[in-house]
This record gives sequence, C-alpha cells and structure tokens, in this order.
Amino acid sequence: DTNTVGAQTVTVTVGGFTDTYDVTVIAVTLSSISVNESGADVSYYAGEALDISGLVVTGTYNDASTTTEAITLANVSGFDTNTPGVQTLTVTVSGQTDTYDVTVIAVTLSSISVNESGADVSYYVGEALDMSGLVVTGTCNNGSTTTEAITLANISGFDTNTPGVQTLTVTV
Repeated sequence: DTNTVGAQTVTVTVGGFTDTYDVTVIAVTLSSISVNESGADVSYYAGEALDISGLVVTGTYNDASTTTEAITLANVSGFDTNTPGVQTLTVTVSGQTDTYDVTVIAVTLSSISVNESGADVSYYVGEALDMSGLVVTGTCNNGSTTTEAITLANISGFDTNTPGVQTLTVTV
C-alpha cells in the first residue's frame, strides 16, 4: 500500500511459488523552497502594504518532485513598511525558508503648487502680508498630494514698504 508510510511485507506468488520481501514506504516531504520574485513588486513607498501576488514559490520534495506552493502574507516575514532601505524578507513554508530583497523608498516632497485665488494679492504700503486663503499643495515622489501648512517664514520676497508688483517665493 503506497499510501501507508512505514515498513511493509510484500508477498509475490508466481506459478505456485510464494516469496516475501520487505519494503519501506517513505513519506513525501518538502525538502526546500525557492522564491522567484521576478514577477513581484519589489519596490515600495513607505506606508505601502506588501504585495506578494507575483511571487512564485517552488517547493522541492524528497522524491525530487516540484510544485508551486500557495503562500499568504503569513508566510512572509521581515517587511517593515515604515523603514526605508533594502530589506531581506523570509518566506517560510512547512519549515523550509528562502529569502528575497525589497526596497522601501521614503516618501518625500517633490514639488509644490501655490493657489492664490482665494488670497489677498493687493496691499497698501505698510500693510502686513495676509496668508489666509493661500493654498499650497505638495506633490510627493509617490504621486500623493497633501495640503502644506505654511507660515510667514515660508514666504520670501514681500516688502511692505516698496510699492509695485512683487513676486513672492513660497518654500516648504
């Protein structure tokens, strides 16, 4: 019985003659795994969740057979979405492990745009700069946008004592 692990006695009868011999049925067990990340996302911005959908894990068994192993996030350890840099992740299936590297990229401000349509843009000599209504939108390297908080310290080029058109610079 090839489905029963352990020692078994096989009886062979041919032409009225019978003989027996012992066999051992060995369980098929996972010997190793190999991770192929070529189809997986290996670059993440800080805050992004790990995506293992393209990860292929091949299991090799003690009988030399191979199969693609089904994995979940529970099989993967070592990912910290809040720590920029190269991280080595470990995939574990039935006690067998293999690793692959991912890179977490810090989210940084890459540009700003200033919308002054709601702000006061005309001043009398001696009047203080009023930033209410000024909206500064930041765009980050991951494509996300955010409204940037600004103070007078972020604005240069305003001289309340000089009449005429002035170009102000907003720095965040």
